[in-house]
Amino acid sequence: MNRVYPNLEQFLSGYFHQDWDIEGGNDSEVVSAYKSNESVENIQSVVMDLGKAIRICEQRDMNADQILQQLGCEYFYKNDGLSGLDWMRRVKALLEGKGPKEGNRRVGPSQVVDR
Repeated sequence: MNRVYPNLEQFLSGYFHQDWDIEGGNDSEVVSAYKSNESVENIQSVVMDLGKAIRICEQRDMNADQILQQLGCEYFYKNDGLSGLDWMRRVKALLEGKGPKEGNRRVGPSQVVDR
């Protein structure tokens, strides 16, 4: 288990594994499934881990893609037009209840439709 981001690793490897679409049709639905199954404390712990990982990637120019892969993430966020860092920011916002950016709606695991 990852000692730096244990909660994030559990979340990513448990919900964004190779069969992630069992939990939902897109990343937003998977996050919703996680939130409905987990305690507020667990969700907050994942948000904190994501915040740390985001800050480290921004400050030290670390590769977010490698971090996500090492933590067991198999969701292909590049199909959504996002970098690893942008996807971490998106997931953090979803976990915090801020939702996707206004003006876009997700219609499938790899499609974004602009309004």
